Amino acid sequence: MSEKSLTNLKLKIADIIIEVLSDNWGAGFGIDVSHQPFLVSNGKPMMTLNLHHGDIPRYEVLEEDKVFESGGAWSLYKKNGKYILPLQSPSLGKNPYKLAILDSNFKNGDIYVRENSMRLVYPLEYPLDEVLMVNLLSRGRGMEIHACGIIDPQGLAIAFLGTSGAGKSTLANLWKTQKDITILSDDRLIIRRTREGFQVYGTPWHGDAGVCSPKSAPLEKIYFLQQASVNYIRGITKVDCASRLLVRCFPTFYDSEGMEYTLRFCTQLSEEIPSYELGFVPNESVLKLVRNGREVNIDDRC
Repeated sequence: MSEKSLTNLKLKIADIIIEVLSDNWGAGFGIDVSHQPFLVSNGKPMMTLNLHHGDIPRYEVLEEDKVFESGGAWSLYKKNGKYILPLQSPSLGKNPYKLAILDSNFKNGDIYVRENSMRLVYPLEYPLDEVLMVNLLSRGRGMEIHACGIIDPQGLAIAFLGTSGAGKSTLANLWKTQKDITILSDDRLIIRRTREGFQVYGTPWHGDAGVCSPKSAPLEKIYFLQQASVNYIRGITKVDCASRLLVRCFPTFYDSEGMEYTLRFCTQLSEEIPSYELGFVPNESVLKLVRNGREVNIDDRC
């Protein structure tokens, strides 16, 4: 956590700005190291949040109000046109240590943070920041995916998609040895459609390799990672690509319009961007194969 005490902030991820304004925050608040490169001082926010420090207000929700259960620190409820997102931790007791109450369009809201004199609190501390971003994207703005991403020497982005354990961080560590390569993330990327085409953005949500960047680049191709005994690149169908994208993205299952948009986005992406399966062994030989970019039969060793 940064030692710097802030009284407001603007966080820019994938050209989307979330602004937090403090309310009598005498001690200020901090920011995670991985989020510091994403701080900006200018720009129009897409979401504005008012931060309140002290007691968490009482709120009443029923089980039928629940729209999503993360299985972890947070759940999402919808009641009276508002989204209610309490964050809890076993080490801090049964009551929420943070509560977000958001408008249905996710453009405005309030964050309440319990009094904590031991440290400067980052109001958008994970997982709140990612939950907000996923919902903003699902409203026609793009998609977050489980992926490692790089910018090649030509200034184009390559996305290596994989579920947990597929080797995203392993691959990112291999790319670290290449001085002409910029790594966007080793775990999560955002893809958005611009006038020029699909654009890939780094995010602050890194994996074991600890790599994240606020940079972006046009998307050139997609690889779906597969651990293998030999290196290979194999073309896949557009239907297969769309199906694999859906498994590796962050959809809003509880929002029908958001889901419809995500399905369309996956279909468009699969139709317009070349996609392949990349089988690889965890050494630098796979980097040579990717640089060549050619299809190799599974029986051809590299």
